[in-house]
Amino acid sequence: MRTLLLILCAAVLAATPAAAGKNAGGALIVHTQNALAYTGTMTPCGATWAQYAPATCEDAVTQADLGDGNRQQLIWYVAAFHPTSNPGVTVVYSGHDHNIPPGEGWIGAWGFCGPANSLEVPDPGWPENVNAGNSVAFGSPIVGQHLFPFYWFAVYGDAGFYMSTAINPTGGYAAFVSDDNPGVLDPIDKFGTLRFYEPGANECPTAPAECEIVVQAPNGGEAWEVGREYEIAWSAEGCSETLRIQLMHEGAECFPISTDAPNTGSFLWTAEQCNGFTDGYTIRISDPANDVADESDAPFSIYRANCPTDVIETGLPYAVILDDASKRGGPLGFGDVVRLYADYVDQEIVVGAAVFTGAYPLEITAWQRNDNEGLPGFTPGDPIVVRLCESPDAFELCGEATWTTGGNYGDEMYSQASLVAFDACFPLLPPPDLLLPENGAVCQEPEGLLDWSDVEGATAYTYRIATECGQGTEVETAESEAPYAGLVAGTTYHWQVKTRNAEEAYGDYSACFSFTVRPAPLAPPELANPEDGAICQPAEGLLDWSDVEEAAAYTVQIGTACGEGEETEVEDSQYAYAGLDPATTYHWRVKTKSEDGFYGAYSACFSFTTDPGPLAAPELIAPPDGAVDQPI
Repeated sequence: MRTLLLILCAAVLAATPAAAGKNAGGALIVHTQNALAYTGTMTPCGATWAQYAPATCEDAVTQADLGDGNRQQLIWYVAAFHPTSNPGVTVVYSGHDHNIPPGEGWIGAWGFCGPANSLEVPDPGWPENVNAGNSVAFGSPIVGQHLFPFYWFAVYGDAGFYMSTAINPTGGYAAFVSDDNPGVLDPIDKFGTLRFYEPGANECPTAPAECEIVVQAPNGGEAWEVGREYEIAWSAEGCSETLRIQLMHEGAECFPISTDAPNTGSFLWTAEQCNGFTDGYTIRISDPANDVADESDAPFSIYRANCPTDVIETGLPYAVILDDASKRGGPLGFGDVVRLYADYVDQEIVVGAAVFTGAYPLEITAWQRNDNEGLPGFTPGDPIVVRLCESPDAFELCGEATWTTGGNYGDEMYSQASLVAFDACFPLLPPPDLLLPENGAVCQEPEGLLDWSDVEGATAYTYRIATECGQGTEVETAESEAPYAGLVAGTTYHWQVKTRNAEEAYGDYSACFSFTVRPAPLAPPELANPEDGAICQPAEGLLDWSDVEEAAAYTVQIGTACGEGEETEVEDSQYAYAGLDPATTYHWRVKTKSEDGFYGAYSACFSFTTDPGPLAAPELIAPPDGAVDQPI
């Protein structure tokens, strides 16, 4: 019952019409039968419906001919879906319209249909008031049925009367809630009308649009640089209004890029690596509501630019001679390309390049044009950028360069640079090993401590924790642990950490660990007997209290002061006490144990006073026992 109420509150009252799900295109139609008038012995949701149910929406009867002043017409409101669909319904949220006079008994009987433990939540005045709506929540989902009744009426009709399914006036729409977790709310825009003694009509359901997703970019072979913004592109006809986008590596999910990306065909993303990998990435875009997904046709790469850029000022023409060079993570390798860049009219232009052959010095000569004039518009003294490149997208060179003046080559003057003071790049540090809470841990407290291993060379760490991996506010700390608090009971959280090096550059995040916070503790029971303040109670008897749903056990405490005395765990909601002192006031209280072994708070104390017992017999004084010759 509690689950159904939560479905109604969370999925209907708080939701709005949104993404198309498995119940999209469904309708609320009307149906009747003109063979027999309604009697109280009929079962409108059972055998009677089975006998008179239409085979299809088009076969439903919308003209009522029996409901005169002496007979009642049996009318059904029916959920209808296209035969090619695969519906799954937990809630029908709707209203209706009619012109039947209220308060005169024309609508003689009514009720909802559904499996065991179903319920309805009608607005005040339902069903006679057309401004009142209703919600029917099913005790178990109705799956795969294309025609099923969810409400019935027995009506005394008259010429000109009609009844129609309609939107719920409270919410301003009608909707099905699906059996997904979480449920998907599909608005309803097709309804039916029944008329007395003239034809009515139903709007029958349409075939659901087939969702198809095609990832267009990246679709294989692209090289994206960490920290730069790129467009993820796709087409998704017939799909939900929001989609899920994931970064995949060799078929496994790295992290969600977005869980609710608007289905516009384009999403801008700042590229980020997964656990330091460069190659083997794909993008996966899915529509969970329609169980449809697509992935990049082939892998693409995400690479990381290395160290800060060296800016060197000189004039043209010139030659750059490197005596040493390094890239992050190791020395310059055979076949690596070193390129010279010039800031030219606010654009970086390649002005020279050389391939490293394995030996120093490495000389790079700037390109020239127009007999020693250098690049058009390039002024001596403009900055020259030296970068190490392993791909067409530049990797920066590490170190500092100093310049010396060269000699004459005919009419050409040139300069040359030697890398005489080399500052090695600090490599990006790996993420730490996550320690506590352990991955998959359950029944954790809502406040605690995240703990991870120390990483050599680390100057700080940044961690994040959220209900999804890759989400949450980033928090920096100098320690290899961090407190958390305020987590929601019964919720699973994901956390990860990355490491900062001496250059204050961060490496990649660790993989996520997850843990689940213990459920909220159960409330204490209501104390029943003895009543609070009771007197003359026996020295042995029974303490009794209310049952608490989902309780595994109780602990009862009884003593001469509230909060004192022996604690005893019992499985039942009562406890037999004995051996109490007469004429003594006792206090007792109870707390509840959940199925996962956690106790909630104690109840308030009740008190009672034991019976003082019978009065002692008096002492006989005179005449003394056995006296004789006593006066008359």
